[in-house]
Amino acid sequence: MACYQWETSMTFAEILQYIPIKEVMALYSPYHEMDIRQFVDKMNTLYQTAKGAGESMM
Repeated sequence: MACYQWETSMTFAEILQYIPIKEVMALYSPYHEMDIRQFVDKMNTLYQTAKGAGESMM
């Protein structure tokens, strides 16, 4: 997650506002042996989906 935070220049608080820590932890098993860029791509997808859903509710 630190790599994702560094790559996106977001704070941990902003990331966790849209992606709950339990969801991040659930990604460990499928992603821990993959290239880190795959994790970053997945996190970007989750973040954009959650952020878009939150904005459409306003």
